[in-house]
Amino acid sequence: MNLVPSFRLMGVSLMVAACATSAALGVPAYDTITGFTAPPTQVFTNVPLHGDDTTLDANAGLTITSVELLTRHRSGSSMASFTGLLTMRLYTSVPAGSIQVPGTAFYEQTVPVTIDRGTDQLVSFAIPNVTAPSANIWTTWFFSNTNGTTATLYQDLWVRQSSAEPVVGSTAIRYGASSSLDTESPFFQFSTDDSRRYAIRIQTIPTPGVASVMFLASLAAARRRRACVC
Repeated sequence: MNLVPSFRLMGVSLMVAACATSAALGVPAYDTITGFTAPPTQVFTNVPLHGDDTTLDANAGLTITSVELLTRHRSGSSMASFTGLLTMRLYTSVPAGSIQVPGTAFYEQTVPVTIDRGTDQLVSFAIPNVTAPSANIWTTWFFSNTNGTTATLYQDLWVRQSSAEPVVGSTAIRYGASSSLDTESPFFQFSTDDSRRYAIRIQTIPTPGVASVMFLASLAAARRRRACVC
């Protein structure tokens, strides 16, 4: 039996496995968390539901695997720590005059959170491969107590705003807010303030073309690694 030295194949097998794992977990399709830059102040509206139009990158694919929100419990809060719920909801995006507004909700998930006063916390939502109807979607959220009430939590609990442009994907509205938690017809207020947009990262399964590029890049890296083995 001819045995091939294991180190000769190790680089290829590991890189291919890493490529496959990355494709399964997703690649960033919209990202304002990487490169996050805090503006001088956080602007918020006294209503419970907030969100942003989050247009996915054209090459990233539409099958969503995760959404991440960079949250904040403000320093001036009367609560030392908040333990409750954070609900993330995805909407279709529909035209209304010159802007895109939330249409119909197509996915929702609620997770428990504990956030200490004066701290940021990255909250992740693992999504079971939900396919967005198009690249133009709205990502929204609201905080609630464990009994389901939103009270005035929006005054103390936020998703951070960033003054940096998305590193992947795009946004035009910058941020929006609604007094309605109705999944079908939320009434939204909008701002096109160019100095801020919410800190959100959405990952999707890459399109076949992008996955192929990832695979070829992994093979090239493996060959370079193998050439250095002596």
